[in-house]
Amino acid sequence: MSKEKQTAFTEETSDLPLLKREAQSGTIVKEEKDSRLGTTTLTLSNDVRVLLKPTNYQNNQITFQGYSYGGTSLYDDRDFQSATNAVGLIAASGLGNYTAEQFEKSLAGRTASASPFISETAQGVSGYANNKDLELALQMMYGYFTEPRLDTAIVAGILANAKDGLKDRDKNGDAVFQDSVMAILSGNNVRRTGLTMEKINQINPQRALDIYKERFANASGYNFAFVGSFDIEKIKPLLAKYIGGLPSISSKAPAYRDLNIHIPAGKIEKKLALSKEDKAMVYLVLSGPYDYSEANNMALQAFREVLDIRLLERLREEEGGVYSPSIQMDYSKLPDARYTLTVAFSCSVANADKLAKYSLEEIEKLKTAGPSVANLDKFKANDKLNYESALKTNDFWSNYLYSNLYNGDDMHRIFERASLRDQLTPALVKAAAKRYISDQNVIKIVQLPEVKK
Repeated sequence: MSKEKQTAFTEETSDLPLLKREAQSGTIVKEEKDSRLGTTTLTLSNDVRVLLKPTNYQNNQITFQGYSYGGTSLYDDRDFQSATNAVGLIAASGLGNYTAEQFEKSLAGRTASASPFISETAQGVSGYANNKDLELALQMMYGYFTEPRLDTAIVAGILANAKDGLKDRDKNGDAVFQDSVMAILSGNNVRRTGLTMEKINQINPQRALDIYKERFANASGYNFAFVGSFDIEKIKPLLAKYIGGLPSISSKAPAYRDLNIHIPAGKIEKKLALSKEDKAMVYLVLSGPYDYSEANNMALQAFREVLDIRLLERLREEEGGVYSPSIQMDYSKLPDARYTLTVAFSCSVANADKLAKYSLEEIEKLKTAGPSVANLDKFKANDKLNYESALKTNDFWSNYLYSNLYNGDDMHRIFERASLRDQLTPALVKAAAKRYISDQNVIKIVQLPEVKK
């Protein structure tokens, strides 16, 4: 929820330290090196694992991400709004000894950030810093675990602004359309549908604080990944103090709850007359169960790119009736393995149904005949170029290490990618598409111009 309209006030910068209580340092109890991956894994005395990858890709830049399973999935629907908005309310309230304004002023000229999060299945902190300000970023991280604040005046302003932002929302056709899409794709689940006045009224600031504290009360079982221009021996004392000093009150393995919220199966078609423009917006969504693996992921990535080529050729160049289509292929391993293929484009109202039909035809052609060698070679060339470029960035490695920790994947799978790509054939792409991309699970949503009264 936006906090842009909060009333401004003037306050002196605090001379107090950021934290009320200094972190109590833990110890490093185990160290493991992976020479092939270029990483070092530290196990700390509070049962936190820290994965370190020093790089020289970007000078004076360090990024970090840490998580533990749990998240909003652990709370009933009646507490969901308080849980999902907890981080926003806490982050807007300041930290430790500092109000929000004091905190913002204290960061002037510094390069340090730490941001807590609570997702559906996890909670944690991500951040970045330069070498000089890394300790400050770690202090911020530690503070979000141990010294969160709740500023009732700030929170009241956020909630008031959220309510104000909902006024006349029902008159905004695009907003109503997006809310409708979310409702359709979630089977009207309250955790996926758009914001309403009723949902805002369900936010209990004190309950949000309590939930936040619950989610960050126990660091046991956390995994952190640090990537960037640091020296492992020099960073160890900081990690032992600020991460090793995080509270550890239970050795019970953290877990989330599978809520089984999926895109509905079957064939669904909805037409919504909500747009003020004289054009149509078409969404096609195919989804279903999936066997998550590096080989399958590669095959579906190739399918997405080849489909993009084919739809661009047919819808825009052959039919001449559509702007560039957007094609997205998503797949996940947790909480359960599923894929989602989304095709979206805008076109004239008269062509909406025809072009949607053509799009589904192209999907079926790829499933039946597979991609051409030429189009598959385009995917391979692009993937090789993009991947080799990404491998030289901190962002790639930070996200790669984090996602592999979260999914429990083999960290060395990265070394298989080139051979999997080279071995990919039209037959393999065809087989994966036929197995997973079902024409029985198709949702078609079309936004049309609103009816003139």
